[in-house]
Amino acid sequence: MRDCEVRWERLSPQHRTLFSRAKTKEVTSFIQQAAVRRCLDQAEDKEAHDSGRFMKCRWVLTWKPIPEEEREEALTDARNNPSTMMDPQAMKKAKARIVLLGYQHPDLLREGFNSSAPVQSVLTRNLAYMMTVTNGWQLEGLDLSTAFLQTAPKEEMRIWTQGVSELREALGIGDDQLMRVLKDFYGSTTAPRGLWQDLHAKFTSLGATKIMSDPCMWIWSEPVANPRNSMDRYKTIGMMGGHVDDFNRAGDLQNPKWLSIRAEIDKAYKWGTIKKDNYRHAGTDVISRRTADGGHSIEVNQNQYIEGISDFHLAAQSGRDLDSPLDDREVSACRAALGALQWAAVQTQPLICARCNLILSDLSHSPKFSLAREIQGLIGELRSSPMRLTFRPLPGVKHWQDVHVITLGDQAHANRPKGGSTGGILTFLGGPAHAQGEPSQLVLLGWKTWKLQRVAIGSTDAEVQAMVEAEDINFKTRLTWAELNSATVDKGFNFLRAAECAASAVPGILGTDSKGGYDAVMRHEGPDLGLSNARAAIQGHQLKELTSPRHMEEGAVAWWLDLLLQDFIRMIMVIVIIIIIIINIVVVIIVITIITIIIEITTAATATATTTTTTTTTTTTLIIAIIIVIIINNILIFFFFFMNIIAIIIIIISLSS
Repeated sequence: MRDCEVRWERLSPQHRTLFSRAKTKEVTSFIQQAAVRRCLDQAEDKEAHDSGRFMKCRWVLTWKPIPEEEREEALTDARNNPSTMMDPQAMKKAKARIVLLGYQHPDLLREGFNSSAPVQSVLTRNLAYMMTVTNGWQLEGLDLSTAFLQTAPKEEMRIWTQGVSELREALGIGDDQLMRVLKDFYGSTTAPRGLWQDLHAKFTSLGATKIMSDPCMWIWSEPVANPRNSMDRYKTIGMMGGHVDDFNRAGDLQNPKWLSIRAEIDKAYKWGTIKKDNYRHAGTDVISRRTADGGHSIEVNQNQYIEGISDFHLAAQSGRDLDSPLDDREVSACRAALGALQWAAVQTQPLICARCNLILSDLSHSPKFSLAREIQGLIGELRSSPMRLTFRPLPGVKHWQDVHVITLGDQAHANRPKGGSTGGILTFLGGPAHAQGEPSQLVLLGWKTWKLQRVAIGSTDAEVQAMVEAEDINFKTRLTWAELNSATVDKGFNFLRAAECAASAVPGILGTDSKGGYDAVMRHEGPDLGLSNARAAIQGHQLKELTSPRHMEEGAVAWWLDLLLQDFIRMIMVIVIIIIIIINIVVVIIVITIITIIIEITTAATATATTTTTTTTTTTTLIIAIIIVIIINNILIFFFFFMNIIAIIIIIISLSS
């Protein structure tokens, strides 16, 4: 299993040798980074034993899988390095960690004790990839070796441990003695927060700005000579963000200031191998591609992770009734299997996101064996056709403010237990063409599916709830894109005002397929906006206020809202087609009538002609009349043909929309 802990007593002699080397490397890192020390005197030793601030340690041994793109390098290491930790096939690497038992931390229940640490959101990560390809930058992947040990010492923690035997031996400490913990390391509840704080202090000392919308993203900026507006006074020359100890970095390699900062970052910590263009980041595989014409794209996939998801053995039971209930142990197994799927759903696989969410809801209310089969079906489907995210420059985008954020919100009414409904959101980046209603390239950035907070009486009420969430995601996306492009470098102390002004620099499009929801927000007035639910009406008023001209003039949030009303448009097209058909019928009747009149006139004139002169005069008159009628008839036929061409075009447009 992936990252499954191995047992020392079950290892082969060859594998024990590899893990012994991994243990030696870990102990060496502890000594070099001064993560622990022996007690300085008997007084400290007595304090350590009497204070109750003592935590145990243990070894955690795991195999680290080697990615396919690193296999050749790993094979060379396995063959030529006498201290290698690779297995002979270079498929995996022995990894050993000294880990504190974090649940024993003496301050866990103390009021004010803070151990929370942020991680970079998927939305910010994807926007950073988009910014990289838009600017033509090179993407780099960095990981911190023994990350937590590289933070600053914390004598104030006053934590002691007995450590592990190999560490005591290296420090020359007896089994009955304790050592002082000076730095956060694996297992410590404060380790991730301590690392984040240390990184923030280091990056800001190098001139970085941490963006408001994601505390795990830092940018470096410089002034713009000829700004487009007040939000364009600075431009980003480099950025860096990551997930705990796994980082992405990109910037302008032609800029001397960024090259200097980049060199300082490299020296600030002990990094592992700095990879470029193609590497693994936080469980995803990142692949950069460049074409001969200068094109640049980034692909993100989880193929290797998905291949490693185990089959759900509970679903393999044969002969069991699909409606039979699951016991508590089986429900736990289902949730564990769903956990592996949900990680992929959140990172790269939007197509299974809703189904994972619905299965989890069903497990809480009516767990049946059919859900286990459904989980296994999702695993098989994911393996057979995994989705890949692709980021590429958008046509027509010459400046970061040309980008349009497009968010589509929808709902499925009463598809959950107890009448609950499901909301769904897709967020894209597009170019200026979308503002004109023209089809153009879109890049998928984010997605979300969730249970709507309130039970919706009707589908329109649920649509309004989904629209409110979609509007909020649209705002956050626009804000994050603006911040990545240095719109809030000089934000001052009014963060809300700065966020609203920054988001207003990026056009946004909010989309729904609900005409009732659109009318409630954009057309109806009155207390209930034509809705059957008072709470939905309040949310509708919220959207109405955000999209009102007055609100836009104040400059707090500049929303450009153009809802995609497919049903309404198609209804109009059907009406137009019906009108054209009626006109065609009228034209045909007129043409037939004219031909009939000509025939009758000709017959009557021939019957009444008695002299040669009269016949000649009558014939001349008839010829002129017939020519005039033929011209009118041809005009009507042309009009008939023209109207049919219009009808065909409308039908094609209707089908394509």
